[in-house]
Amino acid sequence: MRARALAAALALVVAWPAQAYERSCATNDGLTVCFYWPDPSAVTWKVNAVRGGSSPSCEASSAADPAVQAAQAAFAAWEGATRAGGSAPCAHIALPFGGTTRTAIAQTGLGTSGEHVVAFRKGWCSDVAAARADACYSTGSCDNKYDCFDDEGGLGRSVLAITTIIYSSSTGAIQDADTEVADWSGAGAGTSLGTLPDGWYFTCGSASTLGQTCGTYGEASCGFEDLQNTLTHEAGHFIGLAHPCESKQVGSTPACADMPQGTNAVTMYPTAPPKEIQKRTLADDDVEGACAIYTAAGPVQEITGKSHSSGGGCGTAGDGALGALLLAGAALLPRLRRKGSRQRTTTPA
Repeated sequence: MRARALAAALALVVAWPAQAYERSCATNDGLTVCFYWPDPSAVTWKVNAVRGGSSPSCEASSAADPAVQAAQAAFAAWEGATRAGGSAPCAHIALPFGGTTRTAIAQTGLGTSGEHVVAFRKGWCSDVAAARADACYSTGSCDNKYDCFDDEGGLGRSVLAITTIIYSSSTGAIQDADTEVADWSGAGAGTSLGTLPDGWYFTCGSASTLGQTCGTYGEASCGFEDLQNTLTHEAGHFIGLAHPCESKQVGSTPACADMPQGTNAVTMYPTAPPKEIQKRTLADDDVEGACAIYTAAGPVQEITGKSHSSGGGCGTAGDGALGALLLAGAALLPRLRRKGSRQRTTTPA
């Protein structure tokens, strides 16, 4: 069973007011729980490094795979979250890299492989004829079956990546977390990136090697959406953090337009322009969020609202039940075509 109880497109802040971070939480039957890893001593994750296509800067060689290295650096940033002036990390969470895997199935906490996976989806599901003809298409759940990115289920093509959390609806304890990258399919080399017909074009490397902005798939010596920048943001969702603001105010979460200038540099801010790499490095607000959840005394629970009656199974109600939250990274580029009511950027479903 694949439960998506609550969906929100989330993405990738500078000087930020203290304690402005947001935890990822969900409300089920009046009970609100915030997410945390119950045993943060060794949360092992893996990468399925198989890709439909990659930029020359991210191309794997016999010596190294820049895409895997980008993922390792992204998780290491959170594992090493240290307050300014501190001599040691204040976030007590270990995120060891478990190596590569052939598993390309996300949302596995409901009883399949149980691996926490970073997977590179090969283009858009809306471009896969077999997916469009499948019942999964109408529910936005073709990703695992066709190894494509579910742009047709309301996320749209402005989304860079999604992280799905499977959690206990009574405690918020994370059971599984998986990240899916809306990667290039490998088709259309040499065609324009203007409308992203074949998935996002991710690049790797330092600021000095990014060069000009890429204009076509397969182009070298240029930068487009930085893979490490994107994955550092998604790793924040992986450990239980949400966006500090959204495209419009949602409950207590403010609208990004109301925040101070420069807030777009915080790692958990919900958008990322091409060639941005500043979110590879955690801002003070990101560090405070990680350290507030994962203290030396153990992970901090946040539970509010009425108690559940006993129950079980997969879903969003009942003590001990599992729910799922979809967390996504969105890149809002003015030139992208929108898909009307089926397009979502940073507004909860």
